[in-house]
Amino acid sequence: MAALNEEYFNQPEALFEARGDSRPRRKIIDEVARTYEWTEWTAGEGGIVSPRRYEIAAGITLVRFGGFGDGADKDRTREQIENPFLRNPKERASGPMYFGAMVALGAWWLEWSAYKAIEHYADRIGESVAYAVREVCAVPPEWSDLSFVIQGTTRSPLLAHAGIGRVVNARSGKIDPAAHGKPLIDQLFIPGLSYPDLNKKAIIVHSHGPLDPEMSTKGARKIAESAAAMQMRLKAGVTRR
Repeated sequence: MAALNEEYFNQPEALFEARGDSRPRRKIIDEVARTYEWTEWTAGEGGIVSPRRYEIAAGITLVRFGGFGDGADKDRTREQIENPFLRNPKERASGPMYFGAMVALGAWWLEWSAYKAIEHYADRIGESVAYAVREVCAVPPEWSDLSFVIQGTTRSPLLAHAGIGRVVNARSGKIDPAAHGKPLIDQLFIPGLSYPDLNKKAIIVHSHGPLDPEMSTKGARKIAESAAAMQMRLKAGVTRR
């Protein structure tokens, strides 16, 4: 059975994006005549190393982390006009259902086994899962606040570019997914999911929910656990009285 997104996977742009290359930009040639040309795809930040073709069967569990910014209102573009998930800026959409749908339109996903490896890594280093996602998948705060997570199951076979994340040098610091002690997991870049009609046929989202953005920072788990322990002690003290 052919993959549902094969047409989008075969487009050269999909491979460029999976590698983290920078999109072409308009270069002004003549401001008076208003003529310009497009630059070429160039090496950028993020993406995965040596992307390889990966076949995802139907019935596979996938996990994706995103942010509430994925559903933010923006100037209306052609893509937004054609996208039924996006509302008119005057009709500000909100709520977990809306943001879950927006996050699901993203291309970057993890298989369940990769997610569990990140979960185990978080427990081992005593940090939150969201922080572990930042470290293992190289997602600096500048790119996402990791304030939303969704879990879904593939409805149809899909094609993805798979690979280990590239080193990212962001304003907030360097993140190396292959640093000593980190699990080497495949990230999946699945082209075509930004198209709602294809997305509905590709993945069914069966759980989603918000996350505290602060929990994606280093040390947040210990602070939260200390606060919870203090609340328990206070509650126990009140009960004894």
